[in-house]
Amino acid sequence: MVLATIATFEAEAPSETTNRRRRHRRPLSLEQKELCRQRSRVYYMEHKDRVLAKSKARYEFNRDEERARRREIYALKKGAKKKQPSATVVETPVKSSIQFLLN
Repeated sequence: MVLATIATFEAEAPSETTNRRRRHRRPLSLEQKELCRQRSRVYYMEHKDRVLAKSKARYEFNRDEERARRREIYALKKGAKKKQPSATVVETPVKSSIQFLLN
């Protein structure tokens, strides 16, 4: 009887406990950010070939999606430019025209 309640509690518990266990992360200080940057630079210099190969492989894997995303951004920007009102020339009535004289 007790084992059954424990089993059901464990089935429900992971989602609840993981939410409770998650801590709110504080933003990193400037010193911490700089330390991370330095560590990343050192790692990059020591493993440059591996990092570039992994980046290239990831790009080749996602190339079509990346190109589609960039095309969409380009189309949005192009469409926004077309929608902007261009400098329209407002025709001022010529004082010698018949309509101007009649109005």
